[in-house]
Amino acid sequence: MKKLHHLLYVGAALSVSGIAATPAIPQDGAGMFARDRNVSVTERPRPEYTSGGIQQGAFVIQPSLTMRLESTDNVYATETNELSDEFVTLIPAVSIGSTWSRHQLGVNASVSRYQYSDANTENRTDYAVGINGRVDVLRSSFVNGGVDFRSSHEPRGSAAAVGLAARPIAFDQASAFIGASREFSRVLVAGQISIDEFDYDDVDLIGGGVGDQDFRDRTDVSIEGRADYAYSPDTSFFVRIINENQSYDSAIGGVVRDQDTLTFEGGVSFDISDLITGEVGIGMFSTDFDDATRGSKDSLSFSGDAEWYVTPLTTVSVNASRRSSASGIAAAASSTNTSVGAAVDHELLRNLILSSSISYTENSFEGLDRADDTFRFNLGGTYLVNRNVGVTATYSRSSRDSSGAAAQAGYDDNRFMISLVWQR
Repeated sequence: MKKLHHLLYVGAALSVSGIAATPAIPQDGAGMFARDRNVSVTERPRPEYTSGGIQQGAFVIQPSLTMRLESTDNVYATETNELSDEFVTLIPAVSIGSTWSRHQLGVNASVSRYQYSDANTENRTDYAVGINGRVDVLRSSFVNGGVDFRSSHEPRGSAAAVGLAARPIAFDQASAFIGASREFSRVLVAGQISIDEFDYDDVDLIGGGVGDQDFRDRTDVSIEGRADYAYSPDTSFFVRIINENQSYDSAIGGVVRDQDTLTFEGGVSFDISDLITGEVGIGMFSTDFDDATRGSKDSLSFSGDAEWYVTPLTTVSVNASRRSSASGIAAAASSTNTSVGAAVDHELLRNLILSSSISYTENSFEGLDRADDTFRFNLGGTYLVNRNVGVTATYSRSSRDSSGAAAQAGYDDNRFMISLVWQR
């Protein structure tokens, strides 16, 4: 059952680049692998501010409506001639979840409507629908899976965005995954297979013409396996192997951009007293391109996140990752993405949470002399009025610098947002 304060944090987030990935395989279990000794400020239960939803038999229905007013000083994410504007976002959504003692089944759907005051070309509607479930085979093992479909638009500040596009680029994503997890005393094994299919729409260009986006259509298949060994109830060591295949629907100039990336990482998951919970992994990834002229690429891979419970009222979070992914740019075979970030959440009052975050991401494009550096900063607060209503206010700043012979124009974008969330 979703908590109202968690929904508010999600509703307050700015539009993100692309689409959320298929859920990763489970990383925690029960017994020796439980990592629930501590609870962060944003995840702490607040029964007096939690909406119970609408009980219908063995299911709970939770409708919600997010109304957001936002202003930006750079609608098109350009380096010069920035345009300021205000826009309203309406997000009606519903989630339905089972209340069974064993097994789980959930359905969710949402529609997001963006309406600008002056920049009418940015008006758009996104939607998403999905279903997921879990079958508890034994006390310490389960099988889970899900499918979802999203119709969305690419943010203007995306690395692959077309500068002369008259409108944001629209695309569809269909996803499916199935996974399993089994715990054997001190050993936890898990695996997952996921498929994501992307279909991009062509876009009209400013001044006439059409920007062909068919070259970006692709199917991603990911197979992930993981094994954990519990050294103690507080510490476990793991190894993780991920094989990702990207298969494009068409070649560009006769060049095939299909590729396989194999990632191997080893690391540690920890829960140190009542101070720190987290996980750190490090390894290598190797990308092989079907086009023999591109050869292969081997590089460092790492991932990690941790929460430091400074006091019962303050949580500090840090994260870092380095991965290879599809670039979305015709001339680049792939992109190596390195990111680090930190966030602070403080419970000023039981129903007033202050939050701040900062992040840095470097995108380095394979086969193209271009590297993008993106900085993001957020500062805001959430006020929970009662079980059904909450308000969030946020200031955010995004900044991108691009370097290299194929560098693109950078941009700065400042945004102010106030969001009202109603949930039953």
